[in-house]
Amino acid sequence: GVSEQLDQCWINIHVHVENNHFNFQVSNSRTQRNENTSGGLGMANVQRRLRLLYPDTHSLTITEENEIYAVKLELTLNKISFEQKPDTVTISEQPKQYAI
Repeated sequence: GVSEQLDQCWINIHVHVENNHFNFQVSNSRTQRNENTSGGLGMANVQRRLRLLYPDTHSLTITEENEIYAVKLELTLNKISFEQKPDTVTISEQPKQYAI
């Protein structure tokens, strides 16, 4: 993981909202991993929740390369509202509300 490469680690985060489209991309450095490494429970839970909350209105792409791990999430939203709280964006879909 990153603890093994502290002097060379990096992360890029991009968030873009336009009309009712939410686009989130994150990529980070990583060390080469053994292909037999188990895990991924967190990503499986994310994928399950996306299927439940955004059926047919989301796209999740995960790219794993030798030294880069990247995730791209695209959502189609019904309504976006920005509350007056600093550093808080609330995404509202009637009647549910989600905080980022």
